[in-house]
Amino acid sequence: MINVAVIGGGRIGRLHLKNLSRIPNVKVVGVAEIKPTEDLYNLVAELAPPLSRTPSPFRPLSPTTSNGVCNGTPSTATSLSSAVPICIATTTPPLPSPSAPSPTPSVSVTPPTPTTPHPTANGNGPVNGSRPTLSPTPSPPLAVLPFPIVEDYHTLLNDPTIEAVLVCTNTALHPQICLDALKAGKHVFCEKPVSYDLDVLRKLQEEVDRTGLILQVGFNRRFDNHFRRGREILSSGKVGRPHTIRITSRDPTFNLEYLREAAKAGGIYFDFVIHDFDMLHYLISGFQESTTVSDVVAMGSTLLAPELTELGDVDTSVVTLKLNNGCLVIIDNSRQAVYGYDQRIEIFGADGCIMINNEQCSSAVVLSRDPPSSDKLKWFFADRYADAFLNEMEEFINCVRNQGKPSVGLKDAYNAVHLATLAKQSLTEHRIVSNITGH
Repeated sequence: MINVAVIGGGRIGRLHLKNLSRIPNVKVVGVAEIKPTEDLYNLVAELAPPLSRTPSPFRPLSPTTSNGVCNGTPSTATSLSSAVPICIATTTPPLPSPSAPSPTPSVSVTPPTPTTPHPTANGNGPVNGSRPTLSPTPSPPLAVLPFPIVEDYHTLLNDPTIEAVLVCTNTALHPQICLDALKAGKHVFCEKPVSYDLDVLRKLQEEVDRTGLILQVGFNRRFDNHFRRGREILSSGKVGRPHTIRITSRDPTFNLEYLREAAKAGGIYFDFVIHDFDMLHYLISGFQESTTVSDVVAMGSTLLAPELTELGDVDTSVVTLKLNNGCLVIIDNSRQAVYGYDQRIEIFGADGCIMINNEQCSSAVVLSRDPPSSDKLKWFFADRYADAFLNEMEEFINCVRNQGKPSVGLKDAYNAVHLATLAKQSLTEHRIVSNITGH
């Protein structure tokens, strides 16, 4: 049995919690979250063994959630070994953020207000320095659940029975939490991109090398079965030497407040296109020759949210890259595609072409006297990449169990952040960035 804890109970944290419950011989023993939402309460209650579910007198839990992550279960009082309160006293209370006053401890019997379904993207936190915490909020009311939700993640790191932790907070907190977890002897799965700072990534790699522990990075698209198959075909040489690669990634809609926060943290290339930069590295690692990026040019516009211009960011972008073997790469992105979640790749080679198209809600096509019709594209990233998220978590657990090496780590995060840095430089300076080194 692998004991795992999750740090961060937002949308991504809940998704990983659900997937962990599907993997045999894995036990979630705690979640760290200062600002738990109704969705988190419901999901944790749902993860209790069905036969032990009984109504809880402390707090009703709604049978459905606002974003569909958990299609609910009535409130419960359950245990895996013994009943555990939702919040437990921490021996080391969290320190306040340097920019915020210390909160006054209090207990509220009012259910917490659900947060926005969009995660917050911020800049880097220091690897050394003050202890990061999640946003302070009054403690939630007590309820009995299968494992505790604690305020201070150090409570989980100090538990000797926990072998691995998942870091699912906003990016600003990733570096310090990862460092603390490694020093506590825990294997780490950290959501992308770990940090926006290349020096911070290097320091974390030094700690991984020193401890011999695992640090897997959550670039989930590498684990998508369609993209994996495309890379296999590319590696086989069936389409010959690649001439051009086009990667398209467009979100179905956007939240303006989230875009403002993302812009302050570095913008579209670090928050959004980072996945496509990693996908490029994933694909070219399958080339039959050693390949690197030699030139980068980025162009962007604010066609959806003009206010981003003042923050130095864009909502629509095209990045063109030239590889040292002459292959040209085009990455086009938009924060809004009204027809659905648009995720496509085309690899054109001397002997053929590989096309990886979008997933639809179903493959049914209607043929009649009317024009042919089919279902819409999937709308939500958690639906489009459901299998990929499960696949990456299974790999992490297998690496922990068998002391293996994950297929995606800090080196891959470094490569993606490096390209994001170069793209941002190109956009800002209105020029091609060439003679790239250290990539």
